[in-house]
Amino acid sequence: MLNFRQSYPMAIALASASLLLTFPSLPLEAAATPIAATETSSETETEADSNPQKERYVRIRSLEGTVTYNGNPVAEGDRLPVDSEGQGLQTGENSRVTLEMDDTIGTVNLDENSQLRVTGLNILPSGGKTTQMYLARGRTQARIRSFNNPDSSFDINTPSGNAGVRGTEFGLVVLPDGETRMAVVSGNVTFTNAGESVECESGFGTIAQPEEPPRRWGKVWDEGRVRLELLTAENEGKVRLEADISPVNFVSLNGNPLDANEEGYFTTVVDIPNDGILRVEVTDPLRQTDVYELVVPSREE
Repeated sequence: MLNFRQSYPMAIALASASLLLTFPSLPLEAAATPIAATETSSETETEADSNPQKERYVRIRSLEGTVTYNGNPVAEGDRLPVDSEGQGLQTGENSRVTLEMDDTIGTVNLDENSQLRVTGLNILPSGGKTTQMYLARGRTQARIRSFNNPDSSFDINTPSGNAGVRGTEFGLVVLPDGETRMAVVSGNVTFTNAGESVECESGFGTIAQPEEPPRRWGKVWDEGRVRLELLTAENEGKVRLEADISPVNFVSLNGNPLDANEEGYFTTVVDIPNDGILRVEVTDPLRQTDVYELVVPSREE
């Protein structure tokens, strides 16, 4: 019989030789470091719309670590210009930045080793405001409130499509090959690519490859199953690890990433560590990580 212990408190059930893992949702949190703004905006979208000639901007609300814009250091309160081709905003290792829009519609958190540009800030004749950003790589989390003007919109483009937001909290991850993974915490997000769209509500996610239609998946924080199997005497000292998770999530074993197929299934054979403990981490697009320590019993047990 397999023994297990969990690094962080959460529900986990053991059935036969399988461990049943549950992945709860986690509300998005803005970066903790306050950013000094050049000017403080307290206007609502309705108030801002009454002055359609006002210049729009996105401002750095807070930052920590190494953050640059087109290679130059930035500071709290700096405003980002519209930039369709430059390097844009970049974060280094263990660095992050929080952006806020001039119309107080919401905030965007950019995680470490990420790159993002503001590609469009417009005011429509109706007074509606449209905001477009481009996430070239890395991870972002956005919290956008509902719009007062029906013509307003907020979109984040990636190499694999467009996330159209109408009041929601969600996370996006862009991998080095351009693959995009998205998870929605609340509200709805429509993801479009290659002429097709999928709509994801709270708790659901999608995966998209460049030039391919996006695929909508079940619940991001749905139950997953991890199973350990001791191998035969010919392979003594090894164990087989199998898992079924949401393919939107990322899995690592003892710090090493594992590749799941498009259905979220993976299997691997590994040496049993000296301490007999396998550390499994499951991370969603919002960077919420559940950690489990699986204890492999000796054959005498």
